[in-house]
Amino acid sequence: VTVKRSAELFFSEILRLRAGVELLLAVLVLRFHFGSMIELRRNALLEMCGELAQTP
Repeated sequence: VTVKRSAELFFSEILRLRAGVELLLAVLVLRFHFGSMIELRRNALLEMCGELAQTP
């Protein structure tokens, strides 16, 4: 294994790791974004249901 070859392997490994990390970050950001949106919707629905239950 030449030095050049091992350097190529090293860099391709780093790029693969970076791609994996970026994917993970994207998933976390999306989950957080949609999670908070769903939470807001759920709270709004609960408030509406509460108001409906209070009306005689």
